[in-house]
Amino acid sequence: MSSLQKPFPGVGQAFLCILALWLLSGLFSLVNFIPGISQGLGTFIGYTGSFGLFLWLLLVIRGSYHIEWQHADRRIYLLLIPATLAMLIINATVISLIPMPDSILEMFSQLMGGGWLSFVTVALAAPVLEELIFRGVILDSFLKRISPTKAIIWSSIIFGIAHANPWQFIAAFSIGLIVGWIYYRTKSIWPGILLHFVNNATASILGKYLGIAQSIDQQLLPGNTWILWVAAGLILAASLYAMRRYFPTVTNWRAEDPATDQHTLRYEESQVVSS
Repeated sequence: MSSLQKPFPGVGQAFLCILALWLLSGLFSLVNFIPGISQGLGTFIGYTGSFGLFLWLLLVIRGSYHIEWQHADRRIYLLLIPATLAMLIINATVISLIPMPDSILEMFSQLMGGGWLSFVTVALAAPVLEELIFRGVILDSFLKRISPTKAIIWSSIIFGIAHANPWQFIAAFSIGLIVGWIYYRTKSIWPGILLHFVNNATASILGKYLGIAQSIDQQLLPGNTWILWVAAGLILAASLYAMRRYFPTVTNWRAEDPATDQHTLRYEESQVVSS
């Protein structure tokens, strides 16, 4: 029996990992019961502690700390900002169609109203840690195991499920699709971090000052929401088209990770021989 193994995690393993992440999040949430701790500080410690430990465990189990930190073409970053804002408008409008219980509204209100530490958690810590986990480790592994299309879709589903509620699932899934596609094309974690930051920071600011009970399109352009929808759709489509048209896809996905790729290539070669 061969000792060769595929890169970690696979799709099934990733679903089990999410269960572990939920467990860690639950354990670290107990910090909020410490007397005298503020809501913002409790949120920051609970989030960074659980997600940071989860990321470290993933890297240890994978047997490699390698992350694709190289920068992508700078022009991609310019295209990401309008694309992200357009996607935020579309997602917020779709999400508003699903009735949100008062308990969920209260949860979001507390998250967005916890002061500057809550903002740091949502707008800075979350983009960095979640991109490292869901693109830097999970999607990266999927791209070395299955087709790019399946890898991006499965990683997006897992990213959505990790948020543990249907409202965030919609936004996380759509963000996962686009960020996953960009990660596949650039082999860089940075564009996803920027997109995630712009999305979370904008949503946090709008949620704090405009409220989250009403959709963004109704707040910004009441009575003419179709105009905002069409404009957002055109901006998003144009941005993605420009990325696809002018920036080539990285094709050497199985040839650069010094800790895993020789191992992966040996596995593939063994599969060819055995077939």
